[in-house]
Amino acid sequence: MGLNFFSVSRDSEDMARMAPVSRGKRLRDELLKGVEAGIARAVGVVLPNPRNFTITRCLEIGVGGDLLLAEVHYLGCTNFEGRKILLYRGVSRYTLERQTVIDPHFSEGERYVHPIARIVPTDEGWAMGVKLATELAGGNKS
Repeated sequence: MGLNFFSVSRDSEDMARMAPVSRGKRLRDELLKGVEAGIARAVGVVLPNPRNFTITRCLEIGVGGDLLLAEVHYLGCTNFEGRKILLYRGVSRYTLERQTVIDPHFSEGERYVHPIARIVPTDEGWAMGVKLATELAGGNKS
């Protein structure tokens, strides 16, 4: 049985922002996302829609809230019931709550905020995320 994975498309604004050095990496990232989506469709998993979410909890950690641990629920996503625990650096709760797009995948793009870590979305995962962020903040939970 063959799989129909995807087609890569970019609008001209996105193409203009791509630096020649990073174009190959960005295209590779798009290819990997497409392959991941194709495999997910083949096995019946619905991936997170970065425009269809609710933030269920947030915790700012460190002096000035340098790190932000957030649990995001992606409506309609089937893996882990749509729950993702994401760790951000240099993103405030205020900034995250005003995002229209929250993509849980790692990226170097500057258009949206991106997590520095993803943690298994369980109560134990949340506790581990708090410990990780506290350690990264130099032990200062604030």
